[in-house]
Amino acid sequence: MNTRSVGYWMAAAMVVALAGCGGGGDKTAVEAGVAVAESSAEAQSLETPKEEANAAAVAPADVQAAASEPAQATATDDAGDERATAMAAGGASNRLGGGVTGGGNALPVHVATPADLRRALCDTIVGGVCKDDKARVISVDAMIDFTGTEGAGQINGCYYSMLPSCDSKEKLALFDPKDTHCNGRSKFMLSYDKAGRDNLLVGSNKTVIGKAGGKAGIKGTGLSMYGGVHNIIIRNLTISDINDGIVFAGDAIVIGNARDIWLDHNRFVHIARQMMVSGWEANSGAQNVTVSWNDFDGRTSYSPRCDGSHYWTFLLTGQNESFVFAYNWIHQFSGRAPAVHGKNQFLHLMSNYFQDGTYHALEPFATNAVFVEGNYFGNVKIPILQNSGNRGAVYAPLQPMTSQMTAACTSALGRNCNRNVTVNSGTSDFTADAYALQRAGALRASLPAPSAGASSLPGLLPGSVGPK
Repeated sequence: MNTRSVGYWMAAAMVVALAGCGGGGDKTAVEAGVAVAESSAEAQSLETPKEEANAAAVAPADVQAAASEPAQATATDDAGDERATAMAAGGASNRLGGGVTGGGNALPVHVATPADLRRALCDTIVGGVCKDDKARVISVDAMIDFTGTEGAGQINGCYYSMLPSCDSKEKLALFDPKDTHCNGRSKFMLSYDKAGRDNLLVGSNKTVIGKAGGKAGIKGTGLSMYGGVHNIIIRNLTISDINDGIVFAGDAIVIGNARDIWLDHNRFVHIARQMMVSGWEANSGAQNVTVSWNDFDGRTSYSPRCDGSHYWTFLLTGQNESFVFAYNWIHQFSGRAPAVHGKNQFLHLMSNYFQDGTYHALEPFATNAVFVEGNYFGNVKIPILQNSGNRGAVYAPLQPMTSQMTAACTSALGRNCNRNVTVNSGTSDFTADAYALQRAGALRASLPAPSAGASSLPGLLPGSVGPK
């Protein structure tokens, strides 16, 4: 083993020791942290699809197949490929990752250009839907920039502000003729980069891994998973600069009818609208989606509240969805962190560090259940925003657990619940809704458990999340 490999595994061991996660596969949740280090140690992945451009590229027979594959790794490639493959095949980490294996043991395919990445993510499109289910480990070896690759478009829009006193620089594009956001505002034609609305389609059984060093990723467009795709890992990537400052001009991660998705150790910054959105197909639902060890960076010059914070963070709108958000650093945000606006959704928010939220974090709607445990809210105005007449079910212990709460958690989960911590933050609506705990209990066999106390998260997560 060379010195770089030794150093890598030492770092991985330290991450695991510091921050093990709960989980449902072979490793511990902290090993998911190890996965973070592993991702850093070599290649990691990310994917980007989009309906419009990909659908337009479909051949007359309604089927498009790539003429050739991106460069395939050979047996002579260095140990980096071994680490990339091991990372891709790691599977679930004791419930963190939910059994997702992605491309498994497939020999890594190296990509560094927009064309090669698009083809590796999905080489067969039928009716605008990816039908490529070949197991593939995709090593993203550079920051692949899609900006300008499809030219610029013109669309009617306006400057958009959420506060009367805010003279916002953020623009809002009226792609939907029925959109009323600009009613009463001066409208004008604005330019946007077409690639930002043409997400890359990701097929089933794919691992997208950014090369070690934290500099690999996708710029100018995002990734889309829908049409029944499954078993996808996106790791160690930076996804950035998607029509920054133009609402509705692109999302980083789009999930429709898809299952078994793992977003791990990525960084999201300067996104036009949502960093992640679900429910983007009629009657669709995202199942078993794990979002772990990511850096969601909301710092922006285009805030609809004129506070330098991104509002459009996570919008979950599908039906019968299930998500785990664990060990993420969510900072400089002003809303939708996350907005749980679908039907019959279940969300487990565990051991996340919410920092500097100028408006609200969680916003759950009726019929949905959210289990909130072990999170740290630092300088967040409204950690949980409930809407009168449309309140979601939330189980979110804040004060030290009472004997009654301990008994309820032990009965439902077979373990204690972990309380949340608020510092310079609101404390309303940290409720103990029995229905939310019941929904969590129904998933107890696969539900992760915090391995680090909430108070430790500000010191742990900022240096551990994101690509390495």
